[in-house]
Amino acid sequence: MVDFNSETTVATPAVQVNGIVILEARKYYIDAYGAYYKQLYGGVDTSSHIVRSRLNELFLIVRAAIRRHITNKQFENLLILINSNDLEDTDNAFDIIDTWLDNIGLTQIDTKKKLGGNIADRNKAQGWEG
Repeated sequence: MVDFNSETTVATPAVQVNGIVILEARKYYIDAYGAYYKQLYGGVDTSSHIVRSRLNELFLIVRAAIRRHITNKQFENLLILINSNDLEDTDNAFDIIDTWLDNIGLTQIDTKKKLGGNIADRNKAQGWEG
């Protein structure tokens, strides 16, 4: 992409683009899961095929990276869960993928430092005397 005001090329690193694609696919899975249960609880006879399809999409995006971080046996077990027609297996597969995404820092939302203690004492210790 070119910034025509300054005549410079502006690029987004591939890792950021891939991160956005992964988060989008994760959101699609969660949306499909929610829609499935909304129909189910509304008394509509429905199928979980869209949920499984969205999980497959997410898995295809992260498959190579996950394969590098887990053992072959764990990867084989994940494939069995993903290819299952059982919604509980789909849930378990998503949990594995989602935990991995959290472990690599892509979906972590609880990373704020917990400083604790008296704010005045912390400030004094850091050289901020008021």
